[in-house]
Parts: sequence; structure tokens; C-alpha cells
Amino acid sequence: MGKRTVAKLVVHVPGLERVEVPLRREVLSLGRDPKCDVVLQSPYVSRLHARLDKRGDSHFISDEGSRNGTQVDGKELSAPARLHPGALITIANVEIWYMLDVPGDESTDRWPPSAGAEVRRGSLQLTVDESTHRVWVEERKVDVSLSLLEFAFLHLLYSRRGTVCTRQEIGAAVWGEGRYDYAMLYRLAQRVKQKIEADPAHPRYIIGHRGIGYALAI
Repeated sequence: MGKRTVAKLVVHVPGLERVEVPLRREVLSLGRDPKCDVVLQSPYVSRLHARLDKRGDSHFISDEGSRNGTQVDGKELSAPARLHPGALITIANVEIWYMLDVPGDESTDRWPPSAGAEVRRGSLQLTVDESTHRVWVEERKVDVSLSLLEFAFLHLLYSRRGTVCTRQEIGAAVWGEGRYDYAMLYRLAQRVKQKIEADPAHPRYIIGHRGIGYALAI
């Protein structure tokens, strides 16, 4: 019997730790009011800001007439929107990711404990030079040849090392808004990983966060 996927929200209120909220109820309310199912402690969030409904195997989010509105992947909600894995919900200054997990699946990388923290420290080095479009791996300066798209992907992760870049951010930076799909991004990430992580005995540089995006661990 296969493992059952579990939907959850990963909530980040500025100044607070990220919180994971498993979606076990049919309807959840989101807002500043302590009576809400998901309490968002931000003065820019309405007391009752948004609502999440389960319809069959899907979840939909709707804005409840809030003052500052609700966005999904950068688009303002005017009607209930169906959520896809990795969708970014923005409620005022609060970021919420909709994710699917498989219980007990240790292949899923864990979210970093706090924004800006290094995922891994070690002696290995990676240098990305924007001025020359050159990449060196480790102290022995192995020169890596990357295409323009591959370099754009790696340079974005390098410029924001220690944080997770969402799939939407990477897609927009590499191809432009609406000009990519997640399969293209996955294939691009795999090509870059193969080039800079040729020796499987070495720790990984590029960390995939399932349903969210990628981060550089250096």
C-alpha cells in the first residue's frame, strides 16, 4: 500500500520562526484573530483574512474581504483559487507555502531552521564570477563550463546563498514570467548538479526543497 500524501502550510511571519501547519480539517480560517485556525501575528493582516477549503483532493483559498488582499504566486485573488504544490500565498507581509509531504519519506530535504542561516558548512568551496561567467569548484579551481541558462540559475542561488529561492523566482529570473514550467526547471537543476557535483562522494552544493525551490549550501 502506498504512502499517503499530507498537505501542509509552511507559514513565515516576519520576525518569527517558520511554522508548519498540517491540513487535517475541511475548512481553515487564517487571520490575526486568536480564534482563527491559523493565527498570523502581523498588524497588516485582517482579523479574518482568508479561508482554506478542501474540495475532494484539492485545496482552495479565498480572500475574506481583507484590507490588504491575498495573492497566490503574485496574482491578487478575486475568486477562490486552487492551490498547486509549491504555491506561494502572500497575505499582507506574510508568506505561506502550500506543500505536499509523504510521511516518513526521508528523501525530502528539511526546510532550513531560520531565514539566512547556512544550510551546510564545510571546506569545499564554490566561486561564481558574474563578470567573467566562470565557475570554480573547490580550492583546486576546477573550471566549470555552463550555458547561459545554467549560469543564470547557479548565479541566482549563489547571490542568495543561505536562503531558499522559490521555483517562481528562479523561473522568472532564468526564462521570464510565464515562459517556463517546473519540468524545465527540474531538468536545468539536474544539468547543473551533474556539472558541479561530478564526484558523488562529495557533499551536495545544490539542495532541492520539494515543492518549494532550490538553495545553495556552501
